[in-house]
Amino acid sequence: MDKPMTFIEWCSSNGKIPYSLGLEGAYEAGQQSMQAKVEGLQDDISLILASHKRMSVGLLQQQKVISEHEKRRLQLATEKRVLIKERDELQKRVQFLEQELGAWKGKSIAAMVNGMCKQCGKEPLQAIVSDKDGYALLHCFGCGANKYELIGEQALKGDQYDEHRKKAEEATSKGASLTNHRIEL
Repeated sequence: MDKPMTFIEWCSSNGKIPYSLGLEGAYEAGQQSMQAKVEGLQDDISLILASHKRMSVGLLQQQKVISEHEKRRLQLATEKRVLIKERDELQKRVQFLEQELGAWKGKSIAAMVNGMCKQCGKEPLQAIVSDKDGYALLHCFGCGANKYELIGEQALKGDQYDEHRKKAEEATSKGASLTNHRIEL
């Protein structure tokens, strides 16, 4: 150590001891370096916190969207079940009405007089204007089949008469009025 410093020397050096000037400079440089590191870390922390906040907001929005989608999915599933139930009920009604219609067609006067179509079996044969003299034209509006039959007394010869009489009796017993007798050939 050098000689001790006097008060006047100490005052003229602004309160600094000459041999300690190097230490103070090194300390100050170290302090500034550490302060720069602290500020850099604070900037990193700020960026991380901002990023975390953005991610948290994004996650909350995604959870909200997922929740809304789940509610909508459940609502659609409920609506689908209701629609399937309604469809099944309507299908049952349609099947019932088809059976009733088939039974009605089978009991109709046209079916009793002319019979049901032998091709499709669903529609009664209907008499329409014939293009052949002495024949009736029977038409099925279900499948489009046509059938010609003799009209009146021409059809009532031999074995056909007995067969025709049986059909006529059957039809009249079911309530049909036979004015134009036909039998199948």
